[in-house]
Amino acid sequence: ETLSNTNNGIHPQIRLAFLFSCFTGLRWSDVSCLKWNQVTEITLEKRKVNIMYLQQKKTNNITNIPLNEQADQILQERKRIAQDEPDSPYLFPFLVEPDPKRAKRYHLASAQLKRWGEKAGIKKVHFHLARHTFATLTITYGGDLFTVSKLLGHVSFQSTQIYAHVLNAPKLAAMDKLSQASRDMKQNRIDEAKELKKK
Repeated sequence: ETLSNTNNGIHPQIRLAFLFSCFTGLRWSDVSCLKWNQVTEITLEKRKVNIMYLQQKKTNNITNIPLNEQADQILQERKRIAQDEPDSPYLFPFLVEPDPKRAKRYHLASAQLKRWGEKAGIKKVHFHLARHTFATLTITYGGDLFTVSKLLGHVSFQSTQIYAHVLNAPKLAAMDKLSQASRDMKQNRIDEAKELKKK
């Protein structure tokens, strides 16, 4: 949210692609060549949902990702902006590498993201942070590791287990509450014993 509300001259497509990846988990290699025709509206669970279909560049895994409300809002914003741009099959045409071996757009995006983060007071903002943000948010709000693994397109479930610490935080909080309840019960017994001695 802090990044989203900070503006420092970052290219609008880099900004939107980063935020889109925060809510979809896409890697740079996938979002930078994502095409409009890879997003399709379908009916799922009796409601219309935009689904993104892609073959991930790194793993060659074919995956589909239902777009959540935030990702869909970014998609709609991009559609509005694209109406005033030259036609392109790409969702974020500015990100398409003219020479993939040189990765000029990636380096430009990395530099702009770093400056954007610094202006927002966040250190080490890089494109892969969007993927980590997606995984952490999904798990924090109830997604399980297996589902997150599939959404991220991980070949190995072990790759997803780095996010297990997020699941442990609520467990630790629950155990702390249980410990506090135990201390409270013990204190109540002591207080009751003191009251009985007074009588």
